[in-house]
Amino acid sequence: MMEVDKYFELKETIKNIGFDKELEFIENCLAHPCNDHNEFATEYIWVVLNAGMKYQVAVRIFSKIIEGLHHNIPVEYIFNHKSKVSGINHVYERRESIFAQYESSDDKITYLESLPWIGSITKYHLARNLGLNVCKPDRHLVRIANKYKTEPHILCNELSSSSGDLVGVVDFVLWSCGNQRLL
Repeated sequence: MMEVDKYFELKETIKNIGFDKELEFIENCLAHPCNDHNEFATEYIWVVLNAGMKYQVAVRIFSKIIEGLHHNIPVEYIFNHKSKVSGINHVYERRESIFAQYESSDDKITYLESLPWIGSITKYHLARNLGLNVCKPDRHLVRIANKYKTEPHILCNELSSSSGDLVGVVDFVLWSCGNQRLL
């Protein structure tokens, strides 16, 4: 299992290489869960763009889509992935009712998987960004957990217990390290 000192060292490293704002964003999401349909739609769009796409590319496209939506520019004029655009349009156009269904759901994570482009792993990414304290077992976390001969949820839970950081924060720190090939 990863030692907590190693975790704190990695956390400082990702802050120093430019992930400090993203880490702060995750901490804020977990401290203040989503309570607005527009924020819900924005996080949905972010997670859909990240699915199967490099983070660095998704950031650029995401900014353009959000700006376009604010100026009533159709998503398909900005992003050329018909299936993802269809999902984004579906959720964005129905964001008030979809958010109300999410809010009233007894099992929010399962509900998220009912949305277009949200699958068995991305549901955890969206859940975390909406403020649920979970780990998303994506390829980076699976690879890192395998290195320590464990599962992503176990690794994140144990580091959370020993560090005092929330599971979602540990998840982000480890993901960032995986994304940057630090682990």
